Amino acid sequence: MILAPGTLRAQQAPFVIHVMKTDGSQAHPLVEVDGYSHQEAPRWSRDGKQILFDAAATGSRARELFIVNADGSGLRKLGPGQRADWSPDGKQIACDDGGEVFVQNLDGQGRVKVTTGLSPRWSPDGSQIAVVENEMLYVVDVVSDERRALFSEPFTLLYEGVCWSPDGKNIALVCHPAQGPRRQLLIVNSRGAEHGVRARLQTAGGMSSTPCYSPDGKRLAYSAAYLIMIAEVEGTERPRMIPEQRGRNFEPDWSPDGQWIVFTSNRAPK
Repeated sequence: MILAPGTLRAQQAPFVIHVMKTDGSQAHPLVEVDGYSHQEAPRWSRDGKQILFDAAATGSRARELFIVNADGSGLRKLGPGQRADWSPDGKQIACDDGGEVFVQNLDGQGRVKVTTGLSPRWSPDGSQIAVVENEMLYVVDVVSDERRALFSEPFTLLYEGVCWSPDGKNIALVCHPAQGPRRQLLIVNSRGAEHGVRARLQTAGGMSSTPCYSPDGKRLAYSAAYLIMIAEVEGTERPRMIPEQRGRNFEPDWSPDGQWIVFTSNRAPK
């Protein structure tokens, strides 16, 4: 088979961390770590000054955590882990590594296992951490270690990335229920499904992980068919696609000022 010019390059384009305005303008790569071909799962710090992400060295499956300043400077490695999140005070991070969840300081010290699971997400008040394990969403109390399931039965598929609403009352997740053919973007009460759950969106396919709330809690960004979409939390309006997207784009996270979105992409430069 003869490939069109540029096709091979596009297939081999690495996934790196990008940022863009919420209207799709000023999109550009933030950082590209030499020797690492898969840089993913970016998370903005609560003060907007830094971005946390993970990456795998070329030819390796082991993932390492990195922090970089929001302007792309000051890159530094923290150690092993992936799918990390900032504590609300910005002094610690939670990450998963080999199916276990750890909390550590920003210098990589003080690493302590807190539970099992994937993709930990800190509640806005810092008292709880949400994790995904065995297609179930759990919330863990960081003081008492109490761990409770938010649903009565596991999903057929539950993506690792979830997101707390800014007021801590709800958690957004992308799942495929045990009953039904469609993927759903659900919003569940953080106390459990018995206190309220609703499907914000349903689709036959394409919707993937890591939905994220806007800082004002009124919108959700998520990826569908490798395009980043924005949906209103309330109402029935159709989600809108952020314009000017190229390549495969996913794992969005809003900046604290609501002006920017950091995301993973393999888009080629213009």
